[in-house]
Amino acid sequence: MADLISTVIDLASSWRFFLCAALTGLAWYAILHLVPDGTAQWVLCAITGAGGLGGGFYWQIRADDRP
Repeated sequence: MADLISTVIDLASSWRFFLCAALTGLAWYAILHLVPDGTAQWVLCAITGAGGLGGGFYWQIRADDRP
């Protein structure tokens, strides 16, 4: 369990994760201002958030595996 927590903290402290989180936030901002329907905003933000943050974790894991 401690190893899992250590891994998550290590992933969350990476510049790659923060870059993806910032870009995801920027995309959310754009969605909220460009999409007029509230339900569509929630759906698009949920998909964008899952993809953005998941992509950030994936990018960091791939970068750690490189020799």
